[in-house]
Amino acid sequence: MKNLILFFGIIFSLSKGYGQVTFNKTYEFSSGWDLGIASLIEEDSSIYSLIQSPITGGAKVYLAYLDPLGDTLWSKNILNFDNYPKTLGGNNGSETLNRYNDSLLLISGIKTLDTINFSSDSSVAFLYMISNTGDSIWYKEYGIGDSTYTKIRGSIINDDGTIISVGTSNSANWPGFESYLLKSDSVGNILWEKHITNSNSQGTDIVKQTPDGGYILSGGVLTSISEWDQIVIKVNALGNVVWRKEFGTVGESEYRTYVNVLTDTNYIIAGVMVNPLNSKELAFLAKLDLNGDTIWTQTYEKPAACFFTGVPIELNDGSLLLSGIVADTGTSITQSVWIVKVDSIGNMLWDRSFNINGGQNLNKIFDLDTCSNGGILLTGAVTSFPPTEWYAWLAKLDSNGCEQTGCANYLSVIENEADEEPIEFTIYPNPSTGMVNIELENDNIGNSLSIYNIVGEQILSEQIVDDEIKKDLSHLPKGIYIILVTDKFGQFDYKKLVLE
Repeated sequence: MKNLILFFGIIFSLSKGYGQVTFNKTYEFSSGWDLGIASLIEEDSSIYSLIQSPITGGAKVYLAYLDPLGDTLWSKNILNFDNYPKTLGGNNGSETLNRYNDSLLLISGIKTLDTINFSSDSSVAFLYMISNTGDSIWYKEYGIGDSTYTKIRGSIINDDGTIISVGTSNSANWPGFESYLLKSDSVGNILWEKHITNSNSQGTDIVKQTPDGGYILSGGVLTSISEWDQIVIKVNALGNVVWRKEFGTVGESEYRTYVNVLTDTNYIIAGVMVNPLNSKELAFLAKLDLNGDTIWTQTYEKPAACFFTGVPIELNDGSLLLSGIVADTGTSITQSVWIVKVDSIGNMLWDRSFNINGGQNLNKIFDLDTCSNGGILLTGAVTSFPPTEWYAWLAKLDSNGCEQTGCANYLSVIENEADEEPIEFTIYPNPSTGMVNIELENDNIGNSLSIYNIVGEQILSEQIVDDEIKKDLSHLPKGIYIILVTDKFGQFDYKKLVLE
Protein backbone atom coordinates (compact mmCIF):
# COMPACT_ATOMS: atom_id res chain seq x y z
CA MET A 1 0.00 0.00 0.00
CA LYS A 2 1.24 3.53 -0.74
CA ASN A 3 1.26 6.23 1.88
CA LEU A 4 0.61 9.77 0.62
CA ILE A 5 2.53 12.11 2.85
CA LEU A 6 1.57 15.78 2.57
CA PHE A 7 4.41 18.22 3.15
CA PHE A 8 3.44 21.79 3.89
CA GLY A 9 4.29 24.68 6.19
CA ILE A 10 7.94 24.79 7.19
CA ILE A 11 10.36 22.85 4.99
CA PHE A 12 14.12 22.47 5.33
CA SER A 13 15.97 22.59 2.02
CA LEU A 14 19.13 20.72 3.00
CA SER A 15 22.18 21.61 0.93
CA LYS A 16 25.82 22.55 1.46
CA GLY A 17 25.67 21.32 5.04
CA TYR A 18 22.98 23.67 6.27
CA GLY A 19 19.25 24.11 6.07
CA GLN A 20 17.18 27.05 4.97
CA VAL A 21 13.97 27.50 6.92
CA THR A 22 11.07 28.23 4.60
CA PHE A 23 7.37 29.00 5.07
CA ASN A 24 4.27 30.12 3.20
CA LYS A 25 1.62 31.96 5.23
CA THR A 26 -1.31 34.33 4.94
CA TYR A 27 -2.32 36.86 7.58
CA GLU A 28 -5.58 38.60 8.45
CA PHE A 29 -5.62 41.78 10.52
CA SER A 30 -9.00 43.31 9.65
CA SER A 31 -12.14 42.05 7.91
CA GLY A 32 -10.54 40.07 5.10
CA TRP A 33 -8.92 42.85 3.10
CA ASP A 34 -5.25 43.00 4.00
CA LEU A 35 -2.24 43.81 1.84
CA GLY A 36 1.32 42.90 2.75
CA ILE A 37 3.13 46.04 1.55
CA ALA A 38 6.74 45.65 2.68
CA SER A 39 8.98 43.58 4.93
CA LEU A 40 12.35 43.99 6.57
CA ILE A 41 14.57 41.05 7.56
CA GLU A 42 16.69 41.51 10.66
CA GLU A 43 20.12 39.97 11.33
CA ASP A 44 18.53 37.31 13.58
CA SER A 45 16.14 36.39 10.71
CA SER A 46 13.12 37.89 12.46
CA ILE A 47 10.88 39.95 10.19
CA TYR A 48 9.09 43.30 10.41
CA SER A 49 6.13 43.44 8.03
CA LEU A 50 3.93 46.39 7.10
CA ILE A 51 0.26 45.56 6.51
CA GLN A 52 -2.36 47.90 5.03
CA SER A 53 -5.97 47.12 5.96
CA PRO A 54 -8.71 49.26 4.38
CA ILE A 55 -11.85 49.42 6.48
CA THR A 56 -15.22 51.13 5.99
CA GLY A 57 -14.55 54.85 5.73
CA GLY A 58 -10.83 54.59 6.24
CA ALA A 59 -7.80 52.40 6.66
CA LYS A 60 -5.53 50.97 9.31
CA VAL A 61 -1.82 50.31 9.05
CA TYR A 62 -0.28 47.52 11.12
CA LEU A 63 3.31 46.69 11.96
CA ALA A 64 3.76 42.96 12.56
CA TYR A 65 6.86 41.44 14.09
CA LEU A 66 7.38 37.81 13.03
CA ASP A 67 9.78 35.12 14.07
CA PRO A 68 11.93 33.45 11.37
CA LEU A 69 9.19 30.85 10.86
CA GLY A 70 6.66 33.53 9.94
CA ASP A 71 4.70 33.26 13.18
CA THR A 72 3.44 36.57 14.59
CA LEU A 73 5.19 37.55 17.82
CA TRP A 74 3.23 40.79 18.08
CA SER A 75 1.37 43.29 15.91
CA LYS A 76 0.41 46.90 16.47
CA ASN A 77 -2.01 49.29 14.77
CA ILE A 78 0.44 52.15 14.10
CA LEU A 79 -1.62 54.44 11.82
CA ASN A 80 -5.29 55.21 11.33
CA PHE A 81 -6.70 57.20 8.42
CA ASP A 82 -10.19 58.65 8.08
CA ASN A 83 -9.86 57.97 4.39
CA TYR A 84 -8.12 55.40 2.27
CA PRO A 85 -4.42 55.96 1.58
CA LYS A 86 -3.94 54.78 -1.99
CA THR A 87 -0.79 53.02 -0.91
CA LEU A 88 1.72 53.12 1.88
CA GLY A 89 4.49 53.57 -0.62
CA GLY A 90 3.99 51.52 -3.58
CA ASN A 91 6.13 49.29 -5.57
CA ASN A 92 8.41 46.35 -5.11
CA GLY A 93 11.82 47.76 -4.23
CA SER A 94 10.66 51.30 -3.50
CA GLU A 95 11.63 50.82 0.16
CA THR A 96 8.38 51.77 1.85
CA LEU A 97 9.74 50.33 5.11
CA ASN A 98 13.33 51.18 5.98
CA ARG A 99 15.73 50.45 8.81
CA TYR A 100 16.85 53.95 9.86
CA ASN A 101 19.21 52.83 12.62
CA ASP A 102 19.40 50.06 15.23
CA SER A 103 16.34 51.33 17.09
CA LEU A 104 14.23 53.16 14.49
CA LEU A 105 12.14 52.27 11.42
CA LEU A 106 11.05 54.71 8.68
CA ILE A 107 7.75 54.41 6.78
CA SER A 108 6.92 56.32 3.58
CA GLY A 109 3.45 56.83 2.15
CA ILE A 110 0.49 58.79 0.86
CA LYS A 111 -2.47 60.18 2.76
CA THR A 112 -5.55 60.68 0.62
CA LEU A 113 -7.58 63.82 1.45
CA ASP A 114 -10.61 62.96 -0.69
CA THR A 115 -12.97 61.31 1.83
CA ILE A 116 -15.75 60.83 -0.76
CA ASN A 117 -14.15 59.24 -3.81
CA PHE A 118 -10.83 58.31 -2.11
CA SER A 119 -8.99 59.76 -5.11
CA SER A 120 -5.26 60.28 -4.66
CA ASP A 121 -5.56 63.35 -6.92
CA SER A 122 -5.96 65.24 -3.64
CA SER A 123 -3.32 63.90 -1.29
CA VAL A 124 -0.25 64.64 0.76
CA ALA A 125 2.84 62.51 1.30
CA PHE A 126 4.14 61.51 4.71
CA LEU A 127 7.18 60.16 6.49
CA TYR A 128 6.68 58.35 9.79
CA MET A 129 9.48 57.38 12.16
CA ILE A 130 8.70 54.67 14.71
CA SER A 131 10.60 52.62 17.25
CA ASN A 132 11.33 48.90 16.98
CA THR A 133 8.21 48.30 19.06
CA GLY A 134 6.00 50.42 16.80
CA ASP A 135 5.84 53.52 19.01
CA SER A 136 5.59 56.89 17.29
CA ILE A 137 8.73 59.05 17.19
CA TRP A 138 7.69 61.69 14.65
CA TYR A 139 5.28 62.15 11.72
CA LYS A 140 5.60 64.74 8.93
CA GLU A 141 3.39 65.55 5.93
CA TYR A 142 4.49 67.13 2.64
CA GLY A 143 2.40 68.96 0.01
CA ILE A 144 -0.70 71.11 0.33
CA GLY A 145 -3.51 68.88 -1.00
CA ASP A 146 -6.41 71.09 -2.17
CA SER A 147 -6.87 69.49 -5.61
CA THR A 148 -3.14 68.85 -5.90
CA TYR A 149 -1.16 65.85 -4.80
CA THR A 150 2.22 64.88 -3.48
CA LYS A 151 3.03 61.19 -3.35
CA ILE A 152 6.06 59.55 -1.78
CA ARG A 153 6.58 56.01 -3.04
CA GLY A 154 9.70 55.19 -1.06
CA SER A 155 12.80 56.51 0.68
CA ILE A 156 16.47 55.70 1.19
CA ILE A 157 18.77 56.68 4.06
CA ASN A 158 22.04 58.50 3.36
CA ASP A 159 25.15 57.78 5.41
CA ASP A 160 24.77 61.12 7.22
CA GLY A 161 21.23 60.23 8.35
CA THR A 162 19.44 62.47 5.87
CA ILE A 163 16.50 60.98 3.96
CA ILE A 164 15.89 60.99 0.20
CA SER A 165 12.29 60.33 -0.84
CA VAL A 166 10.90 59.87 -4.34
CA GLY A 167 7.43 60.09 -5.85
CA THR A 168 5.12 62.18 -8.00
CA SER A 169 3.46 65.57 -7.61
CA ASN A 170 1.38 68.05 -9.58
CA SER A 171 2.37 71.47 -8.37
CA ALA A 172 0.18 74.44 -9.20
CA ASN A 173 2.72 75.87 -11.67
CA TRP A 174 2.71 72.81 -13.94
CA PRO A 175 -0.30 71.62 -16.01
CA GLY A 176 0.55 67.92 -15.71
CA PHE A 177 2.42 65.92 -13.08
CA GLU A 178 6.12 65.64 -12.43
CA SER A 179 8.72 63.59 -10.63
CA TYR A 180 9.13 64.57 -6.99
CA LEU A 181 12.37 64.32 -5.02
CA LEU A 182 12.66 65.35 -1.37
CA LYS A 183 15.66 65.59 0.92
CA SER A 184 14.87 65.85 4.63
CA ASP A 185 16.90 65.75 7.83
CA SER A 186 16.76 63.09 10.54
CA VAL A 187 13.47 64.45 11.94
CA GLY A 188 11.77 65.05 8.59
CA ASN A 189 12.46 68.76 8.12
CA ILE A 190 12.77 69.70 4.43
CA LEU A 191 16.32 70.44 3.26
CA TRP A 192 15.31 70.73 -0.41
CA GLU A 193 12.55 69.67 -2.81
CA LYS A 194 12.74 69.09 -6.56
CA HIS A 195 9.82 68.97 -9.00
CA ILE A 196 11.41 67.45 -12.10
CA THR A 197 9.47 68.31 -15.25
CA ASN A 198 9.69 67.55 -18.95
CA SER A 199 7.53 68.27 -21.97
CA ASN A 200 5.31 65.34 -20.92
CA SER A 201 3.92 64.34 -17.55
CA GLN A 202 6.09 61.87 -15.69
CA GLY A 203 6.24 60.12 -12.34
CA THR A 204 8.95 58.26 -10.44
CA ASP A 205 8.72 55.41 -7.92
CA ILE A 206 12.30 54.27 -7.28
CA VAL A 207 15.40 56.08 -6.02
CA LYS A 208 18.86 54.60 -5.42
CA GLN A 209 22.07 56.34 -4.46
CA THR A 210 24.92 56.24 -6.97
CA PRO A 211 28.66 55.99 -6.17
CA ASP A 212 29.24 59.62 -7.18
CA GLY A 213 26.89 60.83 -4.41
CA GLY A 214 23.99 61.48 -6.77
CA TYR A 215 20.83 59.46 -7.33
CA ILE A 216 19.18 57.39 -10.04
CA LEU A 217 15.36 57.51 -10.38
CA SER A 218 12.95 55.42 -12.43
CA GLY A 219 9.27 55.40 -13.27
CA GLY A 220 7.07 56.24 -16.24
CA VAL A 221 6.40 59.08 -18.67
CA LEU A 222 3.07 59.76 -20.39
CA THR A 223 3.88 60.07 -24.10
CA SER A 224 0.26 60.46 -25.26
CA ILE A 225 -3.21 60.40 -23.75
CA SER A 226 -3.06 56.66 -23.08
CA GLU A 227 0.52 55.59 -23.74
CA TRP A 228 3.31 55.27 -21.19
CA ASP A 229 7.03 54.72 -21.66
CA GLN A 230 9.62 53.78 -19.08
CA ILE A 231 11.92 56.50 -17.80
CA VAL A 232 15.28 56.63 -15.99
CA ILE A 233 16.63 59.93 -14.62
CA LYS A 234 20.11 60.60 -13.23
CA VAL A 235 20.44 63.53 -10.81
CA ASN A 236 23.40 64.92 -8.88
CA ALA A 237 23.70 65.23 -5.10
CA LEU A 238 21.54 68.39 -5.15
CA GLY A 239 18.77 66.75 -7.19
CA ASN A 240 19.59 68.52 -10.47
CA VAL A 241 19.07 66.46 -13.62
CA VAL A 242 22.23 65.12 -15.30
CA TRP A 243 20.50 63.00 -17.96
CA ARG A 244 17.24 61.18 -18.69
CA LYS A 245 16.42 58.19 -20.89
CA GLU A 246 13.13 56.79 -22.15
CA PHE A 247 12.41 53.20 -23.19
CA GLY A 248 9.33 51.87 -24.94
CA THR A 249 7.55 50.60 -28.03
CA VAL A 250 5.89 53.17 -30.28
CA GLY A 251 2.11 52.98 -30.00
CA GLU A 252 2.15 50.81 -26.85
CA SER A 253 1.87 51.53 -23.13
CA GLU A 254 4.75 50.23 -20.98
CA TYR A 255 4.65 51.95 -17.61
CA ARG A 256 6.81 51.53 -15.42
CA THR A 257 10.49 50.58 -14.91
CA TYR A 258 12.55 49.67 -11.84
CA VAL A 259 16.22 50.62 -11.51
CA ASN A 260 19.11 49.51 -9.33
CA VAL A 261 22.85 50.21 -9.15
CA LEU A 262 25.22 47.30 -9.83
CA THR A 263 28.54 46.65 -8.12
CA ASP A 264 30.35 47.70 -11.33
CA THR A 265 28.54 51.10 -10.93
CA ASN A 266 26.41 50.56 -14.06
CA TYR A 267 22.62 50.34 -13.86
CA ILE A 268 20.08 47.56 -14.33
CA ILE A 269 16.42 48.23 -15.18
CA ALA A 270 13.45 45.88 -15.28
CA GLY A 271 9.90 46.30 -16.54
CA VAL A 272 7.74 45.39 -19.50
CA MET A 273 8.17 45.65 -23.27
CA VAL A 274 5.35 45.10 -25.75
CA ASN A 275 5.93 42.99 -28.85
CA PRO A 276 4.84 45.31 -31.73
CA LEU A 277 3.81 42.33 -33.88
CA ASN A 278 1.11 41.01 -31.55
CA SER A 279 0.93 43.56 -28.67
CA LYS A 280 1.91 40.83 -26.21
CA GLU A 281 3.53 41.96 -22.96
CA LEU A 282 7.05 40.61 -22.40
CA ALA A 283 9.25 40.98 -19.32
CA PHE A 284 12.10 43.38 -20.08
CA LEU A 285 15.60 43.68 -18.59
CA ALA A 286 18.41 46.01 -19.64
CA LYS A 287 21.85 47.03 -18.44
CA LEU A 288 22.80 50.68 -18.84
CA ASP A 289 26.18 52.41 -18.60
CA LEU A 290 26.91 55.49 -16.51
CA ASN A 291 25.43 57.74 -19.20
CA GLY A 292 22.23 55.70 -19.49
CA ASP A 293 23.18 54.13 -22.80
CA THR A 294 22.18 50.51 -23.32
CA ILE A 295 24.85 47.80 -22.86
CA TRP A 296 22.47 44.86 -23.43
CA THR A 297 18.77 44.03 -23.31
CA GLN A 298 16.80 40.84 -22.75
CA THR A 299 13.11 40.00 -23.03
CA TYR A 300 11.34 36.99 -21.55
CA GLU A 301 8.14 35.42 -22.82
CA LYS A 302 5.51 33.18 -21.23
CA PRO A 303 2.37 31.70 -22.85
CA ALA A 304 0.41 34.72 -21.64
CA ALA A 305 1.50 38.20 -20.55
CA CYS A 306 4.41 38.56 -18.11
CA PHE A 307 6.23 41.57 -16.73
CA PHE A 308 8.63 42.54 -13.98
CA THR A 309 7.19 44.62 -11.16
CA GLY A 310 10.16 45.19 -8.89
CA VAL A 311 13.75 46.34 -8.53
CA PRO A 312 16.33 43.76 -9.66
CA ILE A 313 18.51 42.48 -6.81
CA GLU A 314 22.16 41.72 -7.57
CA LEU A 315 23.43 38.63 -5.73
CA ASN A 316 27.00 37.97 -4.56
CA ASP A 317 27.90 36.00 -7.70
CA GLY A 318 26.68 38.78 -10.02
CA SER A 319 23.44 37.02 -10.91
CA LEU A 320 20.14 38.89 -10.62
CA LEU A 321 16.92 38.10 -8.80
CA LEU A 322 13.70 39.58 -10.18
CA SER A 323 10.01 39.54 -9.34
CA GLY A 324 6.90 40.14 -11.35
CA ILE A 325 3.54 38.87 -12.49
CA VAL A 326 2.64 36.22 -15.04
CA ALA A 327 -0.91 35.89 -16.34
CA ASP A 328 -2.03 32.26 -16.38
CA THR A 329 -4.72 33.11 -18.91
CA GLY A 330 -5.02 35.88 -21.45
CA THR A 331 -6.99 37.97 -18.97
CA SER A 332 -6.50 39.47 -15.54
CA ILE A 333 -8.64 36.76 -13.93
CA THR A 334 -5.62 34.71 -12.89
CA GLN A 335 -2.28 36.32 -12.08
CA SER A 336 0.57 34.46 -10.41
CA VAL A 337 3.59 35.86 -8.59
CA TRP A 338 6.69 35.26 -10.70
CA ILE A 339 10.27 34.95 -9.40
CA VAL A 340 13.15 34.82 -11.89
CA LYS A 341 16.91 34.36 -11.55
CA VAL A 342 19.20 35.32 -14.43
CA ASP A 343 22.97 35.44 -14.85
CA SER A 344 25.00 38.64 -15.14
CA ILE A 345 24.11 39.10 -18.82
CA GLY A 346 20.43 38.27 -18.45
CA ASN A 347 20.34 34.59 -19.41
CA MET A 348 17.59 32.86 -17.44
CA LEU A 349 18.78 30.36 -14.83
CA TRP A 350 15.36 29.47 -13.40
CA ASP A 351 11.89 30.88 -12.88
CA ARG A 352 9.08 29.99 -10.45
CA SER A 353 5.44 31.02 -10.40
CA PHE A 354 3.16 30.95 -7.37
CA ASN A 355 -0.62 30.78 -7.40
CA ILE A 356 -1.21 30.43 -3.69
CA ASN A 357 -4.80 29.23 -3.56
CA GLY A 358 -4.91 27.67 -7.03
CA GLY A 359 -7.58 28.21 -9.68
CA GLN A 360 -8.68 31.68 -10.76
CA ASN A 361 -6.93 33.86 -8.20
CA LEU A 362 -5.09 37.14 -8.07
CA ASN A 363 -1.64 37.01 -6.52
CA LYS A 364 0.36 40.19 -5.95
CA ILE A 365 3.94 40.80 -4.84
CA PHE A 366 4.81 44.14 -3.26
CA ASP A 367 8.26 43.43 -1.84
CA LEU A 368 11.19 41.10 -2.54
CA ASP A 369 14.06 40.63 -0.11
CA THR A 370 17.03 38.31 0.28
CA CYS A 371 18.07 36.66 3.54
CA SER A 372 21.61 36.44 4.93
CA ASN A 373 21.70 32.67 4.21
CA GLY A 374 20.64 33.14 0.58
CA GLY A 375 16.94 32.63 1.11
CA ILE A 376 14.25 34.75 -0.53
CA LEU A 377 11.36 36.56 1.20
CA LEU A 378 8.22 37.51 -0.75
CA THR A 379 5.62 39.94 0.61
CA GLY A 380 2.27 40.55 -1.05
CA ALA A 381 -1.39 39.64 -1.07
CA VAL A 382 -3.58 36.84 -2.39
CA THR A 383 -7.27 36.48 -3.14
CA SER A 384 -9.81 34.37 -4.94
CA PHE A 385 -11.65 35.85 -7.91
CA PRO A 386 -13.63 38.08 -7.80
CA PRO A 387 -11.47 39.83 -5.21
CA THR A 388 -13.99 40.14 -2.40
CA GLU A 389 -11.28 39.43 0.16
CA TRP A 390 -7.53 39.90 0.21
CA TYR A 391 -5.08 38.35 2.64
CA ALA A 392 -1.57 39.55 3.40
CA TRP A 393 0.93 36.92 2.29
CA LEU A 394 4.55 36.17 3.14
CA ALA A 395 6.63 33.31 1.79
CA LYS A 396 10.24 32.50 2.58
CA LEU A 397 11.90 30.39 -0.12
CA ASP A 398 15.34 28.82 -0.33
CA SER A 399 18.05 30.24 -2.57
CA ASN A 400 16.67 28.29 -5.55
CA GLY A 401 13.22 29.82 -5.18
CA CYS A 402 11.86 26.58 -3.71
CA GLU A 403 9.69 26.05 -0.68
CA GLN A 404 11.09 22.55 -0.51
CA THR A 405 13.84 20.56 -2.13
CA GLY A 406 12.93 19.81 -5.74
CA CYS A 407 10.67 22.85 -6.10
CA ALA A 408 7.35 21.05 -5.71
CA ASN A 409 4.38 23.34 -5.33
CA TYR A 410 3.03 24.73 -2.09
CA LEU A 411 1.32 21.42 -1.33
CA SER A 412 3.40 18.44 -2.34
CA VAL A 413 2.53 14.76 -2.42
CA ILE A 414 5.32 12.25 -1.95
CA GLU A 415 4.62 8.57 -2.63
CA ASN A 416 6.31 6.00 -0.38
CA GLU A 417 6.31 2.39 -1.46
CA ALA A 418 6.42 1.02 2.09
CA ASP A 419 3.52 0.84 4.52
CA GLU A 420 5.25 2.99 7.13
CA GLU A 421 3.74 4.46 10.27
CA PRO A 422 3.69 8.28 10.29
CA ILE A 423 6.30 10.00 12.42
CA GLU A 424 4.90 11.40 15.64
CA PHE A 425 6.73 12.70 18.68
CA THR A 426 6.39 15.07 21.60
CA ILE A 427 8.89 17.30 23.39
CA TYR A 428 8.69 18.58 26.97
CA PRO A 429 9.05 20.80 28.84
CA ASN A 430 8.51 23.47 26.22
CA PRO A 431 9.62 26.20 26.86
CA SER A 432 12.69 24.66 28.51
CA THR A 433 15.66 25.96 30.47
CA GLY A 434 17.89 23.32 28.88
CA MET A 435 16.85 19.76 29.68
CA VAL A 436 14.51 18.41 26.99
CA ASN A 437 12.66 15.09 26.75
CA ILE A 438 11.79 13.75 23.28
CA GLU A 439 9.29 10.88 23.16
CA LEU A 440 8.60 9.08 19.87
CA GLU A 441 5.22 7.42 19.62
CA ASN A 442 5.97 4.83 16.92
CA ASP A 443 8.98 2.68 16.11
CA ASN A 444 11.63 5.20 15.10
CA ILE A 445 14.79 3.25 15.88
CA GLY A 446 17.29 3.97 13.12
CA ASN A 447 15.66 7.24 12.08
CA SER A 448 17.56 10.53 12.38
CA LEU A 449 17.20 13.35 14.87
CA SER A 450 18.34 16.86 13.93
CA ILE A 451 18.26 20.19 15.73
CA TYR A 452 18.48 23.51 13.90
CA ASN A 453 18.70 27.04 15.16
CA ILE A 454 16.30 29.62 13.79
CA VAL A 455 18.58 30.72 10.93
CA GLY A 456 18.75 27.17 9.63
CA GLU A 457 22.17 26.13 10.98
CA GLN A 458 22.34 22.49 12.06
CA ILE A 459 23.22 22.16 15.75
CA LEU A 460 22.96 18.38 16.10
CA SER A 461 22.41 15.34 13.91
CA GLU A 462 22.38 11.76 15.17
CA GLN A 463 20.74 8.38 14.71
CA ILE A 464 17.88 7.52 17.02
CA VAL A 465 18.60 4.49 19.23
CA ASP A 466 15.74 4.83 21.74
CA ASP A 467 12.12 5.97 21.69
CA GLU A 468 12.78 8.14 24.76
CA ILE A 469 15.56 10.68 24.34
CA LYS A 470 16.91 13.15 26.88
CA LYS A 471 19.00 16.09 25.69
CA ASP A 472 20.83 18.74 27.67
CA LEU A 473 20.68 21.88 25.54
CA SER A 474 21.58 24.33 28.30
CA HIS A 475 24.79 25.24 26.47
CA LEU A 476 22.81 26.73 23.59
CA PRO A 477 21.80 30.40 23.48
CA LYS A 478 18.24 31.27 24.43
CA GLY A 479 15.90 31.35 21.47
CA ILE A 480 13.82 29.25 19.08
CA TYR A 481 15.03 25.88 17.76
CA ILE A 482 13.58 23.25 15.46
CA ILE A 483 13.56 19.56 16.42
CA LEU A 484 13.33 17.45 13.25
CA VAL A 485 12.85 13.67 12.99
CA THR A 486 13.29 12.10 9.52
CA ASP A 487 12.92 8.46 8.42
CA LYS A 488 14.69 6.62 5.60
CA PHE A 489 11.79 7.34 3.21
CA GLY A 490 12.05 11.08 3.69
CA GLN A 491 8.98 11.38 5.91
CA PHE A 492 9.51 13.87 8.71
CA ASP A 493 7.90 15.71 11.56
CA TYR A 494 9.18 18.78 13.38
CA LYS A 495 8.44 20.71 16.55
CA LYS A 496 9.39 24.22 17.61
CA LEU A 497 11.33 24.39 20.89
CA VAL A 498 11.86 27.54 22.95
CA LEU A 499 14.92 27.72 25.20
CA GLU A 500 14.69 30.41 27.85
